[in-house]
Amino acid sequence: MSDSATTTVLELADFVCRRGGDEVFAPVDLCLQRGEIVWLTGANGAGKTSFLRGLIGLVEANYERFEFCGQPLPQATAQLLEHCNWIGHEAAMKAEFSIAENLILDCQQRGVGPTRSVDDALEAVGLPGLADFPAGSLSAGQRRRAALGRLLLRPARLWLLDEPLANLDMASTALLAQVMSDFASDGGALILTGHGQLPNTLRVRELHLEAPQWS
Repeated sequence: MSDSATTTVLELADFVCRRGGDEVFAPVDLCLQRGEIVWLTGANGAGKTSFLRGLIGLVEANYERFEFCGQPLPQATAQLLEHCNWIGHEAAMKAEFSIAENLILDCQQRGVGPTRSVDDALEAVGLPGLADFPAGSLSAGQRRRAALGRLLLRPARLWLLDEPLANLDMASTALLAQVMSDFASDGGALILTGHGQLPNTLRVRELHLEAPQWS
C-alpha cells in the first residue's frame, strides 16, 4: 500500500452491526490514528464483540464510510485483512499442538513470515521457555498470553483485541499492557474491549457504545 504518509489507520462514519436485521448498537463515527489505543466500552450485551468482528467481516455491518489507511472498502478489504490482527475472547489454540506449533501455524495460515522468534515472543508475554509445552496443558491465563504472543510474530497496523486482559493476574496484566503500549508507540493502532479498570500505564481513548434508537 502506498500510504506511508497516512496517519489515519481507520475511519468510520455511521458504522453499525446488525443481528437479524436489527441494529446491535447506535451508529458509530471513529477516526483512529497511528499510535492510538481505543478502549471500547458499553454495558453487557452492548455489542462490543460484534463491533470488533464487524470490522473484519465476521458479522453483518453497514456504514456510510469505512476507510483503512486512506483507502475505502471494499477496495481495501484485502489490505485490511492482511494488516489487521484479531484476537477473540476465546484463545483459539489447538490443545494437542505445542505453543510454538500453534504460533507458527497461525503465521502459515496467514501466509506471512514471523517477525521474530517464538521464544522472543513468548518471553515478551511472560511465558519464557514454554515453546514446547502443549497448549492443552496451559491455564486460562497462560492460554490468553500465548494467544497474544501471536500478535508479536506477524506484522500488522491494527490490533483488534476482545478482552485481552481477561484471566490475567496483576503482573501479567501489567506485562501485556506494556506490549500494547509498545505497539502503539511503534505506530500501530489498537482497539480493545474489557471490563473494569485498565492499568494506569495504558493510555487510551474511550469509545462508548450506545443502545440503538428504536423508532
